[in-house]
Amino acid sequence: MQQSPIVDIAMASGFSSASHFSKAYRDFYGHSPHRARKGAGIRKNEPDGITPSRRKGTS
Repeated sequence: MQQSPIVDIAMASGFSSASHFSKAYRDFYGHSPHRARKGAGIRKNEPDGITPSRRKGTS
């Protein structure tokens, strides 16, 4: 399955640019969309791939 370019995902999600989308993604998830695609640093045992310390509203 071919992945959509990040710029296409950004535009389809209502962002005005890929860089704005990437910053918002990084702020929320704690890593870049590119890193998420590569699977680097994403914990497989977390159901959503987000480490507990990176979830919004947790300490």
